[in-house]
Amino acid sequence: YTTQMSSVKSLNLSEPVEWFPTARALPRKVIMHVGPTNSGKTYNALQRLMTAKTGCYAGPLRLLAREVYERHQSQGIRCNLVTGEEVIEDIDQNGNSASITACTVEMVSTTKPLDVVVIDEIQLISDEKRGWAWTNAYLGVQANEIHLCGEASAVPLIKKLSEMVGDEFEVREYQRLNPLVVQKNSLKGELEKIQAGDCIVAFSRKELFDLKAMIEERNGLKCAIIYGSLPPESRAKQAQDFNNPDNDIKVLVASDAIGMGLNLSIKRVIFSKADKFDGFGQVPLAFPFVKQIGGRAGRYKTSTMGQSNNNPDAFLDADNQVLPQTDSPGSVTTLWSDDLEYVREAMASPIVNIKRAGLYPMDEHIITFSNEFPEGTSTRQILIAMGQAAKLSETFFLCNFESLLNIATVLDMIPTLTLSDKLKLLKAPVKEKISLCFQMFAKLASIVANGQIVNLTEIKGIDLSLLKLSGQRLGMDELNRLEVLHSNISLFLWTSYRFPVNLIDRIGAMELKVLCEQKIDEALAQTRNEREQMSKLRQEK
Repeated sequence: YTTQMSSVKSLNLSEPVEWFPTARALPRKVIMHVGPTNSGKTYNALQRLMTAKTGCYAGPLRLLAREVYERHQSQGIRCNLVTGEEVIEDIDQNGNSASITACTVEMVSTTKPLDVVVIDEIQLISDEKRGWAWTNAYLGVQANEIHLCGEASAVPLIKKLSEMVGDEFEVREYQRLNPLVVQKNSLKGELEKIQAGDCIVAFSRKELFDLKAMIEERNGLKCAIIYGSLPPESRAKQAQDFNNPDNDIKVLVASDAIGMGLNLSIKRVIFSKADKFDGFGQVPLAFPFVKQIGGRAGRYKTSTMGQSNNNPDAFLDADNQVLPQTDSPGSVTTLWSDDLEYVREAMASPIVNIKRAGLYPMDEHIITFSNEFPEGTSTRQILIAMGQAAKLSETFFLCNFESLLNIATVLDMIPTLTLSDKLKLLKAPVKEKISLCFQMFAKLASIVANGQIVNLTEIKGIDLSLLKLSGQRLGMDELNRLEVLHSNISLFLWTSYRFPVNLIDRIGAMELKVLCEQKIDEALAQTRNEREQMSKLRQEK
C-alpha cells in the first residue's frame, strides 16, 4: 500500500470555483442577510423567493425545507419538496412541475437555471462534515440572485469567495427583534425556580429524561423533550406542543438539537452545565455554541398573544397589533452558579470569523484518482490516499472523511458493488454509533449489489413488531427501539431514491415511517404519564 501511495499523483482540488463553468459564466448578484437568532434575516430572504418566477430554498435540515414548502403552499404558491428521504413534486393539470423548490442543501440543483436561490445557515460552509454541501451550493447554483442567510462570522469568507468568482456582493445586517439579557443569578440548583416558557438545556439523553421527571414532579409543569436521536417529525411535534400557549405543556427540556430548524417560543434558556462530553472527555461549551443556543430565548408568547402570518419573528397582542420589541425579551441563565460567569462571558464574546470553506471531491475526481490504483484496491484505501494526496488552497479544507471511511469499510465487504454504486452509497445517512443501522446499511448495499428487488417489509432483521402494539405500555426500551427503527426506515427511503429499481414500495415505507413517528409520540407521552402516576402514588403514601 505504501508503494502504491508513492506512485500516486497529487489530487488537485485547489480551484473549486472552476468546477461549475456554467455558473461562472453568469452575472450573479449575492445578497447576504446576517444577524443573530430572532432577527428576521431568513424571513426577508424568503419574501424575495416568494415573488420569484423560478427559485429554490436550500436549508440544513429537512424540517426547515418542509417548513418553507408548507409556507409557500399555505399562501397559494406552488412548491416542490426535495430532501434525501422524501420528494413531493407539485404537478399541475398540464403535467408541469412547480417552479419553486424547497430542499436540503445537499439536494440543491447546480444544473438548472433559476431566478432566485436562498441558501440558509451559510456559516455551516465551515462545518467539518457537511461544509462541502454549502460550498457546492454557493459556487454551483445557476441563479441570477443568491440570498445567503446566516451569522456575521461568515461575511469575510463569503466576500472573499464572491471576489474569486466575480459575483456582485451586498451585505444586509439585522438586529434582534427583542432584547436578550443574561440574568444576574443562576437557579442555584433549584429546579423549583423553573417557570412556564423556560427551556433547560442538557447534553445527554439520560440527563434530559431525569430533568424532565424531576421538573414534572417538583413543579407540576409538564415538559416537552427534544434531542438529537428523535426523528425530525417527532421533534417538530414536541416543539408544537410546547409552543401552543393553550396546551398544558409549559417547559421544554432539550439538547443542542434546538440550535436550528425549529421555531420555539422560549422565554428563558437555562444551561444545566457549561461543559459537555466530546467523545473523549468533558470540554467547555464553545462560545459560538453558547450564543447560538442562548439566542433561542425571547420568542415566548402567552395565550393572549398570536403570531404574525407576515413575520414569524413578530408576535401580536389580543388586538392583532404587533408587540413592541421590549414586550417579549429573552433571558439566559444557568442551573448552577459556578457556570453563570462562563455563560455570561460567552454571550458577550466577539464574533469569531470562519476562515475556510469545506470541500468534497466531485465523483469524477474520485473516479480518476481511483484509476491510478491496482484492481482490487479497497475503497477505504483509496479514500485515505485521496485525503493525503489532496492539494487545496488556503481558502478551503477537505471535509472530515472519518464517517466515509466507516461506510467504505462496509462497502468493501460487498465485492460485486460497482464504483458508481459505491459513490452513491458513501453519502448515506447512517447512524454511526448504532450497530443496527450499520447492519441495515449492509443489507441495503447487498440488495443493490445482487440486483434484488425488495420492499421494506421483506428485509430480514428489521423489527416492525413494535408498530403492531396496541394498548400496551411503551417504555424507554421500546422508545430506543422505535428510534432505531425510524432511522432504518429513513435509510431505506434515502437508498430507494438512488436505487428505485431495487428498493420498491416507497409509499408503503413512508406509511410505516409515519406510524413509527406516532408510536414515538405515544412513548414520549406515556413516559410523562408514568411520572405523573409515580408522583401521585408518593403523595398518597
